[in-house]
Amino acid sequence: LIIVFILIVILGGGAYLYSLSQVTLQDVRVHSLSKVSLSGFTVSGEVELYNGGFLPVKINQIIYDINLVQNTQHLTNGIIVGDWISSGETKRFSYQSDVRWVPSSDVAWGLLTPGATLAEIKGKVLVADLKFTTFEIPFSKNFDIEVYIRQFAQKRIEETVQKISNTVNQVAESFKEELGDRHIIAEENKRKS
Repeated sequence: LIIVFILIVILGGGAYLYSLSQVTLQDVRVHSLSKVSLSGFTVSGEVELYNGGFLPVKINQIIYDINLVQNTQHLTNGIIVGDWISSGETKRFSYQSDVRWVPSSDVAWGLLTPGATLAEIKGKVLVADLKFTTFEIPFSKNFDIEVYIRQFAQKRIEETVQKISNTVNQVAESFKEELGDRHIIAEENKRKS
C-alpha cells in the first residue's frame, strides 16, 4: 500500500512537471495605444499561453518592460497576475500600462522614416518556481508607436495654434480699445475747440 502511494506521488509529480514544461507562448499582442495626451499614453494588449500538458498548470505571474528600441529608454513595466490553465487550453492574460513619456526631437524626427519609431515589450512568463528548478518562458515583441507620436504632434500643433490665436485676439482687442480711446479723446478735443 505504501509502495502504491509512493508510485502515485512520483507519477503525479512527474506528470505535473511534464505539464509545466509543456506551457508554450502562443502570442504577445499590443491592441492599442489610447488615452493619448501631452504627457503620455496607455498601452494595452495580451499574452497568450497554451498548456499542452496532461494536468492543469498554475501560472505564477508574467512580468514585462516596455522600452524604446531606438535608444532603449524605459517607458513602463508591469506585472500580470497569473491563473490556472487547464490541460489543452489556450488562455489570454491581458495587460494595460500607462506610459508617462514625451517624445524627444530625435524620436519626432524618426517620423520621417515610417516604422522607425518602435517600442519593445520584453518579459517572461513565470510558470513555476519549485525551488530546485524554475519554469520560465521569455518573450519579446516590437511594436510601432508612430501613431502615438503623430497624435502627440497634432495635439502640440493644435495647442500652439490656439495660443497664437489667443495672443492675436488679445493684441487686436488691445489695439481696438486703444483706437477707441484715441477716437473719444479726438472727439472731445473737437468739441472743445
